[in-house]
Amino acid sequence: MIKEIFITILLFVFIQTAVASGSGKKLEIGVEEQLGAYLPLDTKFVDEYGKEFLLRELFTKPTVLAFVYYECPGICSPLMMELADIINKSDLVPGVDYNVVTISMDEFETPEQALKRKEVFIKTLDKNIPPESWKFLTGDSASIRAVSDKAGFYFKREGKDFRHAGTFIFVDKNGKICR
Repeated sequence: MIKEIFITILLFVFIQTAVASGSGKKLEIGVEEQLGAYLPLDTKFVDEYGKEFLLRELFTKPTVLAFVYYECPGICSPLMMELADIINKSDLVPGVDYNVVTISMDEFETPEQALKRKEVFIKTLDKNIPPESWKFLTGDSASIRAVSDKAGFYFKREGKDFRHAGTFIFVDKNGKICR
């Protein structure tokens, strides 16, 4: 009985997703894969040390991109812990083979909050990685939306929190979304 209910729920979610995507409606919350799309690399953000960057300066090699918010009470910390675990298990080396960029979806978060979160996740790594290989960014709402919309990552503020999905987006050094 429980199996049938679970399958029914999955079918309902699948049908609703298919109807929404087939009807031309923009997804309000979630991820729509944008393979082959290019991120706007001339978008400005501020890193965890308060330095302003264009994304172009950070996407110099294949990059793992994650949208989170640093004060998230839910999925963001487990998502970042999983990324740290993958970094620990991989033979690939951040800063050599790829970079990681984390963008806060909350325009009110500060570089100080970004640095605090970076310090937490860097401590969980077994590897000694260059600090510039994993950037924690903040930005204004226009910059965040420009990149998140192009990446197909949709979220919605509810009070001080956000409704959002958790995902990693893989981008080549030219800003092209690969996975």
